[in-house]
Amino acid sequence: MGYDIPDIDISNNLIDLCTKNIIVTDEFRRFVKSGYIARDEQRFTKQIKTSIKSLTISTFALLLSVGFNVYNTYQNLKEKPNITTLEKKQIDTLVHHLQLLQQSLDSLKEASTKKEHIQSQVYKEQKNQDQVNPNRFIKK
Repeated sequence: MGYDIPDIDISNNLIDLCTKNIIVTDEFRRFVKSGYIARDEQRFTKQIKTSIKSLTISTFALLLSVGFNVYNTYQNLKEKPNITTLEKKQIDTLVHHLQLLQQSLDSLKEASTKKEHIQSQVYKEQKNQDQVNPNRFIKK
């Protein structure tokens, strides 16, 4: 019973390997024991699993922190409502200052109105003088 291998290179390599001693190393035993998965692939898988665990723990810590802060904020608002109270004296002082501001604004508005009135009077006078003596700028 014989089988002819059509490729001469394959048949020569097969003959060389059949006559040699094969020494099984620890690395090969580990490779076979791990289901023919290389150590680099095993390390990569282990790193992925570790990364996923780390992300899960950090996400849980983040959610716990946010939940704790929301709970504390809710408790603080429940215990101390955020209401500002003023005494009558403070209100009277504020009203007085607002009245002073209103008076200042009124006086500024009045002064501005007077200034505009004076400017319009001066303009009218100059216009009247130009009409009365149109040649006043001409040198003789």
